[in-house]
Amino acid sequence: MSTMEAEVFDAFRAMGVPNDKAIAAAQALSRRDHTVDITTMKSDIASLKSDVSTLKSDVSSLKVDVNSLKADNLLIKWMLGFVGAGVSSLVIKAFGH
Repeated sequence: MSTMEAEVFDAFRAMGVPNDKAIAAAQALSRRDHTVDITTMKSDIASLKSDVSTLKSDVSSLKVDVNSLKADNLLIKWMLGFVGAGVSSLVIKAFGH
């Protein structure tokens, strides 16, 4: 693997891309025509950074939603406990005498 391929591979790995896909992408990029316009590359990188930023925002939003669901689940457990206790007391009262 050339130095450029290694650098590209490391960049993909830093973004969480699996090893096999990072290697394939790095090799594919090294096979591309080396006259790639730097402006295009910068634009692509900026777009990728924007996508990663959006993904981070979405993950943060998802974490908030999961925490909300956990809180709702706890409330439902307590409510179910009270209903179960109430029904149990009525059954005991009805058949206890």
